[in-house]
Amino acid sequence: MAMATTTSARGARTALALLTTVASVLVGGCSSARAGEESSTPPCPPPARGDALIDWVPFVVVDGQMYATSYDSLEEVLEEDQVSDVITTVTCRIADVGDPDFEPRDGDAAYLAVGTQVHQVRGRAPAEALTAYEEGAWRLFEPVDD
Repeated sequence: MAMATTTSARGARTALALLTTVASVLVGGCSSARAGEESSTPPCPPPARGDALIDWVPFVVVDGQMYATSYDSLEEVLEEDQVSDVITTVTCRIADVGDPDFEPRDGDAAYLAVGTQVHQVRGRAPAEALTAYEEGAWRLFEPVDD
């Protein structure tokens, strides 16, 4: 009988630890902090926050700069040998945010999935161009002027 109680208690602790880990991954998966940094930025906004229908341009925000691409142009697709080092990783996908006052933050992207790596373009400074792999193609993202 003592064995069953110990096993049951151990199973409950394991389930609680697993639940805590899953919750922290789900909450942490949308934070804007870079690896090893603390973040004072709130997590991703909930999907469909607000009631406006927003047709976001395909963008990603890195170091306060918005970079955009076009899905309509073959000029926006790069070859793999043009891809260089990872610059950052997407931490929040905002395609479903319907709040017209929402300001995208570092790590936010309109349509790139959370976890997508954003790379430097070989031979170009990060301030000039970035690239990310999406739907089988390396998309060129260029800075958007304010």
